Amino acid sequence: MEELSILEAFSQWVTTNWAASTIVGGISWDLVKSHLLIPFKNKLGKYFVDETMIETYLHELQESKVVNKNKPFRDVEDKYEEIIGTDMPEGFIDGVKEFIIENKKVIDDLNSKANVVFSIRQQNAGRDINNVHGTQIIMNRQE
Repeated sequence: MEELSILEAFSQWVTTNWAASTIVGGISWDLVKSHLLIPFKNKLGKYFVDETMIETYLHELQESKVVNKNKPFRDVEDKYEEIIGTDMPEGFIDGVKEFIIENKKVIDDLNSKANVVFSIRQQNAGRDINNVHGTQIIMNRQE
């Protein structure tokens, strides 16, 4: 079983307890950054000193593996304190929870993008090989 990131584990915890969507594995930092960073800044920016810290924090949530699998909100707190250097302010966990709930549609869209599966194996053929699940990209090579 693949280890969950803090963001994935926290979103599963939110989903279990409130109406939200779970962020599934396979969503890259680039997708999270391009679709969730601005809403995250808008929702939680007041808890950070500058925008660089906001991006660093969200990146760490996305990339760091969860330690407290049953209580991922502790990892959310630990990362905040590690990056910011102060105790997590009151209301921050609720803000992150609300962020997950408010971005349900965006998360669902990201999950569908992450569900594209590629099958890549050693293949030999005289011409085209079509062995793709999801979105197919055709590249013609001239030899």
